[in-house]
Amino acid sequence: MRSGAADCGRGAFLHDEDTQRMLTRRDAFLGTAAALTVAAFDRSSNARGFPQARTDLLLRARELREKHHAFLAISDQGLGNVRDGPLSGITVSVKDDLFTKDLLTTGGSQAFSEFTPAYDAVPIARLRRAGVDVFAKCNLAEFAMHVRPWSPLGGECLNPIDRSRTAGGSSGGSATAVAAGVGDASIATDSGGSIRGPAAFCGVIGFCPSNGKVPKIGSFGTNLFFTGIGSFTRTVELTAKLHFHMAGYDPTDPETLPARDELDVEATHGGSHPTRFAWVTTFDPQCPPDSDVLKITRDSAQQISRGSISSSLQQETIDMSPYRAAFGVISDADRLSQMGRMGSLKQQHLFSAETRERLERARKRTGSEYSLAMYERGLASLYCSEIFQKFDFILSPTVPMVAPRIAEIEGSPDFAQRYLSNLWWTNFVGCPAITIPAGVGSNGLPIGLQIVGRPDDDDNLLRIAAQAVKALS
Repeated sequence: MRSGAADCGRGAFLHDEDTQRMLTRRDAFLGTAAALTVAAFDRSSNARGFPQARTDLLLRARELREKHHAFLAISDQGLGNVRDGPLSGITVSVKDDLFTKDLLTTGGSQAFSEFTPAYDAVPIARLRRAGVDVFAKCNLAEFAMHVRPWSPLGGECLNPIDRSRTAGGSSGGSATAVAAGVGDASIATDSGGSIRGPAAFCGVIGFCPSNGKVPKIGSFGTNLFFTGIGSFTRTVELTAKLHFHMAGYDPTDPETLPARDELDVEATHGGSHPTRFAWVTTFDPQCPPDSDVLKITRDSAQQISRGSISSSLQQETIDMSPYRAAFGVISDADRLSQMGRMGSLKQQHLFSAETRERLERARKRTGSEYSLAMYERGLASLYCSEIFQKFDFILSPTVPMVAPRIAEIEGSPDFAQRYLSNLWWTNFVGCPAITIPAGVGSNGLPIGLQIVGRPDDDDNLLRIAAQAVKALS
C-alpha cells in the first residue's frame, strides 16, 4: 500500500497499484501533462531549453488556476531577474501571505487586492539570491487564518486528485501546485499545521522547521511565537536545500538562530544509541484516526523502523489536548497584534466575515487569559522535553482522515479540531515536523505520516525523513 517520493518527476509515486490509481484520478482533472514542467528543465546545461520550459510552466500554472484555484498571481516577466546561483533552475511558487516585491501579495483578501510590497520577505530574498525562479503566488485561506483554503480573491482551492475535495488549509494552493507538478516547490507559512495538513491531503512532502530557524519578516500570516516558514516538495533532498538557503539569523527578526552548514541528507543520523521512535496514534483522544489512515501509517512506521540499521519503535500515549485552549488564546492575540502592527486593521471592513469573527474573538481575550496561556505553553514544552528524553523522533498520522469532500466540511464545527489534532502542538512547543507520503487509502486518496523531532534538531529530522522515504519506496 505504501509509496515513496524518491524523485521529482512523474515516477515519484509509481510504486504500487493503489498509487497508480491515485495518479490516474489526478490526471483526469489536470490533463496528461500534470508533471511535465519539472522534467522539462535540462539542469545540466541551465540555459538550454529553459525559456521554453518556463513558458510551459506558466501555461500549466494558468490551467491549474482555472481548474483548481491554486494561484492568485502568476508572473508575466522573463528571466532577467533570475540570478545564477546554487539553486539555479529551481522553480518555486510562494504562498500569498509572504511578501514578493515583483508579484501581488494579497493575503487572499479584498483589502490588499492591488498591493505589491516594496521588498521580499527575508526567506524569499535569500532564495532569489541563490538563483530560485519565483513564478507565482498561491491561493490560501484569507491571511492564513483558517483551515479551509478559501479566500475572497481566489475562491476555494480544490484538491488535485479530486476536485470535490479540499486541498487543506491554510496553504492549499501550494500543496496543489506541487502535487500537480507545477513547479519544483512552494514556500509557505505553518503556524499550526498549514503546511503539513495540505501536504498530507495532496500526497507531497511538507516541512515546518523549528521556531526561530527562518526569519519571519515580510508576511501577513506569521505568528510571533508559532510560525515556521517551510516548503512543499516532492523530495526531502530539495526540502533540505531550500531550508538551508532560507534559514539563519537576520537582524530584523531577533528570534532567529544562527545558520548552520549545508545538510547532507544522505549522511547517517548521528547519535550514540539506536534511533528511538515513538508511535502515537493521536494527540487528542477525541480525534482518533480513520481505520485506513491508522493501518497505513502504523504499517509505514513499522517499515521505517525495520529499515533502519539500529532502531526501536514503541507505542506511546501523548495527550496534548489539555493545552489546545492555550494555543488558541496565544494564536488569536498574536494574530491581532500582527495585523495591527502592519496597519491591516484599517481595512478590516473589506475582510471576510470569517476573518472579522476571528479578530473580534481575539479582541475579547484578556490579559489574564494570555498570561495563563503562556504559562501553560511552558508546561507543554516541559512535558515534551521529558518525552524526548525517551525518544528521538515521534511518528504519527499527519491528519486523522483523508481529504474530505468540501460539502462535508462546510459549516462543520468539528472539522478544524480533527484536522489540526496532530499538528498544532508542534508549533506550540517549537518542534520541527515533516509529513511524507505513507500511501493511499482504499478510495485512492493520499495519506501522510508525520515525523516530529526535538526543537532545533531540524537537520537530524531531515536525515531521518530521507531515510524514511527510502524505506517506504
